[in-house]
Amino acid sequence: MKAFSQFLKVFVPLSILFAATSCEKEDPSIVPVLVTAEIKAITKTTAIAGGDVSSDGNEEITARGVVWSLAAGPDITLSTKTSEGGSIGSFTSELTELQPGTKYFVRAYATNSVGTAYGNEVTFETLPLQLSVIQTNEATNITFQSATLVGVISSAGVGEVTERGIVYGTTALPTTANAKVSAGTGIGEFSVELIGLEPETKYFARAYGINSDGTSYGSQVTFETSGLQSPTVTTGEATEISFYSARAVGTVTSEGTSPVTTRGFVYSTSPNSTTGTNLSVGNGTGSFTADLTGLEPDTKYYIKTFATSSHGTGYGTETSFTTKALVPVPESFSGNWYNVAGTWIWTIAENTTGKYIRTNNVFYYYQPSDVDFADNAYVINGTSSTGATKTAYLKQGADTNKITISTTSATSGFIEYGQVVGRTVKRVTHAAGSFQATTGTAWVEKNEAGTITFNFTEISRDDWSVYLRDNDGRGDLQIDVHFKKTFWTPTGGSKAELYPLTGMFNN
Repeated sequence: MKAFSQFLKVFVPLSILFAATSCEKEDPSIVPVLVTAEIKAITKTTAIAGGDVSSDGNEEITARGVVWSLAAGPDITLSTKTSEGGSIGSFTSELTELQPGTKYFVRAYATNSVGTAYGNEVTFETLPLQLSVIQTNEATNITFQSATLVGVISSAGVGEVTERGIVYGTTALPTTANAKVSAGTGIGEFSVELIGLEPETKYFARAYGINSDGTSYGSQVTFETSGLQSPTVTTGEATEISFYSARAVGTVTSEGTSPVTTRGFVYSTSPNSTTGTNLSVGNGTGSFTADLTGLEPDTKYYIKTFATSSHGTGYGTETSFTTKALVPVPESFSGNWYNVAGTWIWTIAENTTGKYIRTNNVFYYYQPSDVDFADNAYVINGTSSTGATKTAYLKQGADTNKITISTTSATSGFIEYGQVVGRTVKRVTHAAGSFQATTGTAWVEKNEAGTITFNFTEISRDDWSVYLRDNDGRGDLQIDVHFKKTFWTPTGGSKAELYPLTGMFNN
């Protein structure tokens, strides 16, 4: 009995203890209980979050932390989470690599063998970047290979603007990873010239500014480079037009998109031609002239200027001119001419060598191109066989048997000359005296003293001679101005030479 009593003393407490222990094990295991802490220390890219695990759910905590995302209800399947050990109580977590100025959703979490529980969801927004404030103005000074862009930074944002400039490219929204031209630092207006662009190409451009928070861009502008341009030229009116030449005048008013390497004239007897005769005259811009030679007389020519660069050839408007027609000396000027004193000094004639003027027994040959007509005078430029030159100015009035000749100018120094022929002669001289017409058909012969010795009557005339008959019936006299001789035919006798002539006159 005593032994039984001792058993009861031991068994009863163990039973009570067993019963008590059995009661505790019957509490169920659940997920942890926790709350999400308020977000603190928020910056542009970081924040401090956390939680408080108040119950482990009767199972050991194996993981706890916070999870966040840009959408509501983040869970631990995301990579954006922290791990802060495995116990109950409060904890903190640092959120990193956040995006500035962005709203995030955050929940604390805790995991035991039953599962994962989440605290209440909280939200916060990271601080925004303080980038510089910038604008882009429209492009100006656009050429085939360049343009000017202007940017204006009105606010530096945070800190200072450490770099600014223009980014550009042929695709929209260029960045600093594309082509760029830097333009110093700081705020305010700045200008850059974009060079080396492609002709006839559309470009996109933006101003940019960089501070400690990053790079900001102005609005995007577009522009299109111009095409390649050939030079611009004008054609002036030809001057100094002669029989075989003229002076051409042109001006290069713009070189286009590259320097002028060649300029000049192209001319032809056909209009609208660029395949005629080309005459180059230097390079560059400005006015220029050239003498066109080897032209045909009395011919219309068409002429235009041209200028060539590496980007093409430009032509001026076409003008035209007509060379002077040849001015033949009138046939009435041919022959021997005498001045009023009866001295023979001029001959205008032609032989097998060509046309010539002879004065004082010197020949001056000339070509049709050596004859001009200026100030109502024929201008003859002759060259002798010895190289000497002679210029004569000839005029003829209503009387074709008279001309005036000057070796001074086309307007002064003229002397009258008569062309003595059989039909015009009125007086001739010889060694012993003279024969002279008086009135009507009457002629007289005078001796050296001027005394009349014989009287004659004019019978007839022809181109070479005048024929006289002695009034006393002794015979007939022929005054031959062609051979410059007189011939006497006595009545009933034969013709014989009488006197050679020393002078012949029309008065």
